[in-house]
Amino acid sequence: MLPHRRHKKTALCAAQPGSKHSPLKEYKMTRDEIYSRLTSVFHDVFDDDTLITDAASADDIDDWDSLAQISLITAIENEFGICFDMKSALHMKSVEEIVNEIVCKGIK
Repeated sequence: MLPHRRHKKTALCAAQPGSKHSPLKEYKMTRDEIYSRLTSVFHDVFDDDTLITDAASADDIDDWDSLAQISLITAIENEFGICFDMKSALHMKSVEEIVNEIVCKGIK
């Protein structure tokens, strides 16, 4: 009998090796750079030109519902060339949490 093998879960997104979105810069992004790019993503997803802050959350943005959460996470993954695991993606409910997750990814 062959030993049971567990398959490693893999995320499919734009950050796969060799993709055009792979972060190849030689420096780590500053929080200000992350906020600048994230603000653009929020503008696109929510069609709102309001400047985002750490305090902004799903409770403050009327259109930030579960469907918008999926669109937002997908747009962030594409913008930064990263992948969030499903648990993290569904539980990020504020800008501060999102920025912290991006920083933890070591985006360059």
